[in-house]
Amino acid sequence: MATVTKRGNTYLIRASGGVDVNGNYIRKSKTWKPPAGLSAREIKKELELQKALFEQEVQAGEIFDQNVTLEEFAERWLRDYCQPQLKATTYQNYKSMLYDRILPVLGNMKLCKIQPQHLIAFYNSLRAPGSRRKSYYQADPSLKKYLRAHKITQETLSKKAGVSFNTVRNALRCKNIYGASMEAIMNALELPPERFFHRADEPTAVSGSTALYYHHLLQSLFTTAVQWQIIQSNPCSRVKPPRRNRAEAIWLDDAEAIQLLECLNSAEPVYKTLFTLYIFTGMRRGEALGLKWTDINFQKQLIDINKELVYVHKVGVKLDTPKNDSSRRVIKVPRPVIDLLEDWREKQALNKATYGDMYEDSDFIFTNKVGRYLHPDTVSSWFSRFVKAHDLPPIHLHSLRHTNASIMIAKGVDLKTVSKRLGHADLQTTIMIYTHQIKTADEAASQMLDDLFFGKKNED
Repeated sequence: MATVTKRGNTYLIRASGGVDVNGNYIRKSKTWKPPAGLSAREIKKELELQKALFEQEVQAGEIFDQNVTLEEFAERWLRDYCQPQLKATTYQNYKSMLYDRILPVLGNMKLCKIQPQHLIAFYNSLRAPGSRRKSYYQADPSLKKYLRAHKITQETLSKKAGVSFNTVRNALRCKNIYGASMEAIMNALELPPERFFHRADEPTAVSGSTALYYHHLLQSLFTTAVQWQIIQSNPCSRVKPPRRNRAEAIWLDDAEAIQLLECLNSAEPVYKTLFTLYIFTGMRRGEALGLKWTDINFQKQLIDINKELVYVHKVGVKLDTPKNDSSRRVIKVPRPVIDLLEDWREKQALNKATYGDMYEDSDFIFTNKVGRYLHPDTVSSWFSRFVKAHDLPPIHLHSLRHTNASIMIAKGVDLKTVSKRLGHADLQTTIMIYTHQIKTADEAASQMLDDLFFGKKNED
């Protein structure tokens, strides 16, 4: 039953909407001011009608919270939706994006008051400085000398500070790192921040693809707010998304891929095996690193891809589910790749026998000499050094995935098979990424038909 409290010349109407999932009572209220000229009897009659209508709306879930801000809802959204349902990496990315860029601009606004023009202004602000909450710092070159003098390795500092190996490496290269990472490093060294670090200029812009990612985050947040009956409509649905500036995928041609494989013959056995696998399978970085020996069917030459090893900020390295449902897949590989895996398994067994109790028997395929999994950042760093040392084209690890796809397309493998082997969510993703390669393959097919049916006529 709705209740009424008179406050001067207005009335405060309260009604109950039952209880929420935590067992707390849901109470809503609104203020009603009688129109001028009504008699006391008319006011009483209209007030009863307002009470009945308001109670009906509350019980039907049609009354929205007019006071909750974007920052207040974002905290609830992260806790109750993102953390339980999304991958750990996605959750951390969303959390960083919210506190890094979105909340400093829109956080104090009431959720129900955010309109398309506010979102458009925010997307434009992504191209300008001053919208970041986090600060960036650069290390002096003397930090590297200090670590060397005190015999502190990058890996040791990474573990002690609780930051990624890549963050420590960037700091020693005098690249920008977050203030929180800087503080963690200096706390681990038990030194004041000003000893080695100084404030760096903040980046001024993001790419079109990153701006689109921010749009997708906000779209998901507002959709949840509508579903939870916090707001009535999603303002993102009335905004044209930022335009994606998709860079052309970088890959190796046949000759360059063969050159890379030849160079790998001189690499450590674990890296030779790992990067040969990347070339022949097109697996993502974490998918290969997450493989265990039980995922390999040596007789049938099959690899079961069902997990990935990822680094999550403030969590560390962990096994996670694949990127999407389609990423769970079983693919066949050539016999030489299986033979290479068998050779590496024998070498790994020798390491186990050599290091005895020091060896971590985790069943991971790709490990260091004492059986510990390879850190994703370590693998990327190794490949970057390897490419430079062998004067290979300027590629990164993900280029091997593009190389695998490009070669399959060029050799006439149908796109559905290519998409399935890569673990793409749908065929359209494959088409969008490899537009250039598909066009080249189409032109080659046209030339082949021309040579087949008209070649002799053209010669005449």
